Amino acid sequence: MPITTPVSAPARFSFEKPELPATAFTAPASSQGAGFSLSMPRPSFRPRFQNGAPPHLTAREREVLILVAEGLANKEVAVKLGISIKTVEKHREHLMNKLDIHNTAGLTRYAIGAGIVEQELFAV
Repeated sequence: MPITTPVSAPARFSFEKPELPATAFTAPASSQGAGFSLSMPRPSFRPRFQNGAPPHLTAREREVLILVAEGLANKEVAVKLGISIKTVEKHREHLMNKLDIHNTAGLTRYAIGAGIVEQELFAV
């Protein structure tokens, strides 16, 4: 038998729309644009190292970093370099610890920023 009367329940959550300051919005750059755009500072990726200089990477770590930045998986890196997957995992672990970067996107950003790989490789 279907229920024909609405069931009311007390609200468990309430949401309030936050007020944004007037300076958060700017007028469009050209008169042809419509609407507003949110003006926020763009974060830049600058890894911080203990003594200010980036750590020394071995030749093999650089090779692994390049291939990881190009989007290859551990297994693909292992096949390309003729080493085991465990060795690739160890090289990535050393890279992440030396650079204090803990994800693949961060390694890729570092490789581009340090000039180890060219950004044009990633243009779509």
